[in-house]
Amino acid sequence: MAAKHIVDFVSYRERELYGKINLIQIGRLACEAGYKVGLHTHLNWFELTCVVEGEGEVIGAGKKISVKKGDIFLSFPCEKHAINSSDTHPLTFDHFAFYSEHPDYGQAFERLMANYASPEKRLFRSYRIRELLDGCINELTGSTDYQKDFLSASFALICLELLKNFDVKRKGNYISDEVNQSPDKLCETIKHYIDTHLFSIDSLSEISSLCGYNYSYLSYLFKKVTGTTLSDYYKQRRFESAKLMINENKLKISEISNLLGYNSVYAFSKAFKDEFGVSPKNYYKAASRR
Repeated sequence: MAAKHIVDFVSYRERELYGKINLIQIGRLACEAGYKVGLHTHLNWFELTCVVEGEGEVIGAGKKISVKKGDIFLSFPCEKHAINSSDTHPLTFDHFAFYSEHPDYGQAFERLMANYASPEKRLFRSYRIRELLDGCINELTGSTDYQKDFLSASFALICLELLKNFDVKRKGNYISDEVNQSPDKLCETIKHYIDTHLFSIDSLSEISSLCGYNYSYLSYLFKKVTGTTLSDYYKQRRFESAKLMINENKLKISEISNLLGYNSVYAFSKAFKDEFGVSPKNYYKAASRR
């Protein structure tokens, strides 16, 4: 079982800016029967998986979603993601990983994440997005004087079509919108915020600011509703991501440490060993022998 990249344009290291959109990766992958794209961690980016041919399933946020020709699935930042091709109708799919720090898009994508936390809600169809992605991939197979301008305009249109498709409003703060809802709903919103901002949260106090509650009360409420403290939940999710990234072996331990906000590799390694009883390096060695 194998797969062939028809186009694979990666700018992960450079995080190249195209207008208002930062490109991570774009391409088209043709799978053989039964091929699996293994479980991997998204960092601070979204990804569109657009099925060109065949059928299979995508895994997002721990859920398996069946897909077929014409389907598009939207993955969120920090999610664990995988793709399985059918044994009888192999997948060919386009993929587009991106993020934007531009204010025109930031709030809108925040609200999209809030309103569509469930992976089942993120499977959709859009002829225009399929055509735009196809045009970008065709553009990357050659080289023209206006390639970057073409891609910048196309990426912006894809994002606008995406936001229109999910009917996302641009204004408002989705956590503060939940403060008058039930404690259960508020805590679910907080958990989702942590899950999708693992690599960008500087301090949990920023969540209390977004909610309009002081941290002590919020932590008390979270423990009462979920049975675990806010800090323990955050710690657990960070270590889960750390383990997966170590297993993937795409980033150095120092890069994972920096991504998770540790002051040094030593501090990260000590925290990891305190949690799992083994250093990150030895954890990878043991995992690779399984």
